[in-house]
Amino acid sequence: MLTLGLVFRIGLLLTLCTATLPACSVPQYNPAQPATPDATPDATHETISELLDHGHYRRALAQLTADPVTPDTTAAERNRHDLLLSRIELGLGQFDIALELAENLIAVDPSNASFHVQAAAVVGEMAVHAGMFKQLALAKRARKELDAALSIDPKNADAIYGLMLYDENAPSFIGGDKAAAQKLGEQLTAIDPARGYLAQASLAHDRKDAAAEEALLRKAVAADPKSYEAQIGLATFLEKAGPARADEADEHACLALELDPARTDSWQILAALAAIQGCVREVDGLVATAEQFDPDDVSPYYAAAVEYLLAGKNLDAAGALLQHYLNKPQEGDRPSGGRARYQLALVSEKQGRVDQATELIRLALREDPTLDDARKDLKRLEHAR
Repeated sequence: MLTLGLVFRIGLLLTLCTATLPACSVPQYNPAQPATPDATPDATHETISELLDHGHYRRALAQLTADPVTPDTTAAERNRHDLLLSRIELGLGQFDIALELAENLIAVDPSNASFHVQAAAVVGEMAVHAGMFKQLALAKRARKELDAALSIDPKNADAIYGLMLYDENAPSFIGGDKAAAQKLGEQLTAIDPARGYLAQASLAHDRKDAAAEEALLRKAVAADPKSYEAQIGLATFLEKAGPARADEADEHACLALELDPARTDSWQILAALAAIQGCVREVDGLVATAEQFDPDDVSPYYAAAVEYLLAGKNLDAAGALLQHYLNKPQEGDRPSGGRARYQLALVSEKQGRVDQATELIRLALREDPTLDDARKDLKRLEHAR
């Protein structure tokens, strides 16, 4: 376990630069205590699943690799292993591998709802990165898998959530139905109140109903104050709401941090808030401490850099933060290397280095061809030369 015994006060730290943020207890890293306890052999897959739930894809992969499938592995254990591996590959952007694993699992046991949910998750993510016509085919496949999962297990929370997202985002001619999405969100709330309120808040966000979104996020926190996801959901909303809500955003990010300092979402928000205030030294301290807790996920560096870039200030610091982010393999479900390089290009442009910015965007697009905004900026810069 990570210790919360030694703390410093963010509020006191930030008073060196600004008095607008409240005090917040932040753990110092204790290298004598490991980030994740060693799992017993019987608990290995459960521990890996928890790592994935918390966004630790690379750590989960290392642990799963250390427990390989052997000729003595039972069929049930092999299936659990392959399901976890599919989840890892999906998080790390290896969609084809993730889908092949999920499809093989369905072929072995089509009566397992979790296998259908995983296949739906993979094809849904593939659809996000596909062209229009392929998107439709992938969306229909996702719906088929979700329907199969719910026919097996009508109360499967992951399947209900996935179908809610489908109904909210899919066009009506392939089965999308916003009213049905709302009912599914309410159904999920009856099963898991905190998660259900968070799901309904995402619907309100998509519908640009900020008042409803905030109310639902607060209901999620009230339903389970110890839910990391609920505290982060509300903190993120408040941080995006602007400087007037910064104190409360800081408060809920701190509550999440106290629940689990090894997850980086709370560090991202705290670093972003400090960057908005222009607190360079404080940002550096926060991101460095966050990296000690989770060396695999340096997304707080990215979050702070984006705020510097948006403000058009501390651009040298922004560039250094982005370069640090690029120097390490990206954690799953985090901004791609291409996305970070594109942000670095925008920093270079603001610093007047247009040629360098142009070359960085070209490289970013080679790394991540889905960056439509980068492609537009590349045309703008090339036209201006």
